Amino acid sequence: MSKTSAGFSSSGAASNAPGQSSKETERKNLIQQVLSAKTHYEVLGLPQTAEEKDVRSSYKRFVLLIHPDKVCQSAEIEKQRAEQAFRAVQVAYETLSDERLRRTYDAQVRSGG
Repeated sequence: MSKTSAGFSSSGAASNAPGQSSKETERKNLIQQVLSAKTHYEVLGLPQTAEEKDVRSSYKRFVLLIHPDKVCQSAEIEKQRAEQAFRAVQVAYETLSDERLRRTYDAQVRSGG
């Protein structure tokens, strides 16, 4: 059973922990996705063929959901994870939205670096 980005399984059942909103669940899932990503594309949940508008759109979505100020009620460890993820999203966006940096990055990824 797969989960969607809204925190629901494909069967339509909520996958939230007790007392946890779907936004909180989505935030935690996105933070985990970002922190386990191996490439800037994975950080933003995009294919390597993504256009600049897709990079920008994904960046905005992530920033709105995982900005450290959005997790101010969470435990300290969650705040730290959000800060790490937020920094990774910023670096990915800065790299993939700049044509020259993106070409250099893509060449490094292709060469295994």
